Amino acid sequence: MKRTGPPGGGTPGGGTPGGPGGPLGGGPPGGGVPGGIPAAPLAQQPIAPAQGVKAIGVLPQTFDGDRTKAEDFIEEVKSYFHVNYDVAGFNSPMKRMAFTLILIKGPDVAEWTRNMGEVLDALDPLVDNIPAVWDQFLYEFSAQFQDSQKEGRAQQKLENLQMKFPDIDGYISQFEELARQANYT
Repeated sequence: MKRTGPPGGGTPGGGTPGGPGGPLGGGPPGGGVPGGIPAAPLAQQPIAPAQGVKAIGVLPQTFDGDRTKAEDFIEEVKSYFHVNYDVAGFNSPMKRMAFTLILIKGPDVAEWTRNMGEVLDALDPLVDNIPAVWDQFLYEFSAQFQDSQKEGRAQQKLENLQMKFPDIDGYISQFEELARQANYT
């Protein structure tokens, strides 16, 4: 997703209306700003972040260690962060990790959650709050809770899958999903 537009800015003559190189301005020929950098068209300017934004959406379901639900849980958490990207603190890798740990509960995950909490406590927020913290957390989560039987279950379901007339669309959809899970190409 890159900014695009006519060379030199947002008008056919180059530049933006009233800006450098535009029909109302007196900037360099060909538009843009001094130094040869083209100005972005007005429609392609980034949206300014809103102030005082509160979290929206439904909180992700808690994760209790069920490996068949691990991938869906992490995708739900990521989606929650995507929709709340402009909420203060949600772009902090350490806060993302802490928030996700709050959602991991139960006797089967207690020790792992405690260990990850100790790792988080040992980090310095002024130095260690970098994207690699979140990436490493996702790696550790995947290594711990990866569903090693996912492909085999999907292959078994594919072998037993049958079309039930007239729901061919449902059959195709289910076939494609199972083929993806089984890593068939």
